[in-house]
Amino acid sequence: NRRNEELKIIERFRQGERVLRYETVHLRKDGAALDVSVAVSPIRDETGNIVGASKIARDKTERVRTERRRTTQYAVTNLLAASWTLAEVATELLEVMASSGDWAFAAIWTYDEAARGLRCRNVWHEASERVKKFSDLSLVITLPEGQGLPGRVWNSKKPTWVYDVTCDPNFPRAPYAAAADLRGGFAFPLFFHGEIDGIMELFSHNVVEPDGDLLQMVEALGSQIGLFIERGRIVQESERQKKKAGAAPSTA
Repeated sequence: NRRNEELKIIERFRQGERVLRYETVHLRKDGAALDVSVAVSPIRDETGNIVGASKIARDKTERVRTERRRTTQYAVTNLLAASWTLAEVATELLEVMASSGDWAFAAIWTYDEAARGLRCRNVWHEASERVKKFSDLSLVITLPEGQGLPGRVWNSKKPTWVYDVTCDPNFPRAPYAAAADLRGGFAFPLFFHGEIDGIMELFSHNVVEPDGDLLQMVEALGSQIGLFIERGRIVQESERQKKKAGAAPSTA
């Protein structure tokens, strides 16, 4: 989808220009996207005619990743500060978290006492019918503690990586993930006073490698979002109590 970039560069060569610090995306042999900064210069013969080009591509993945995550932390803080309940902000919050990397699906799970298991409460996914089917399944199933990616995080209380969920023996949604071409999975706990209040999971079309910087980011955001969820519950409970008091018959 970036083939026209080369045509534009060639046209600039014809005018004798050098192309310095051109930022684009290349693909590695395994298909993973790589953010690069490209410098291209024309090569001339002794008569001044352009006979070729010299290109230097520098990997800027780490810088882009750092900038993305800094933006994510700032955006999450602003979203939570401007809202009172998870329902108001959940979809936008998940989209912001997904933008921190190449995530195609994001969801929040909480424990349902009546169902005696974890239920998916909020989702965001890229505009894809295949991923939507995975999302629809996630919204209707119940995962016992220890089962699936959310269940493992619930038990361990630690962020968990799955290199490829389609091959993982403890991932009940594997057939749907394969159909949606979702591979790498990552989930982390949302804490309130040391107890899990929920779990956020993220899935990518690429396999996922452990990432220390991401872990640091989600440790901070997990507590921040967990506190926000609990604050929303307190607000909702307060509203229920007010309505209940208002509906009570007068004893005067």
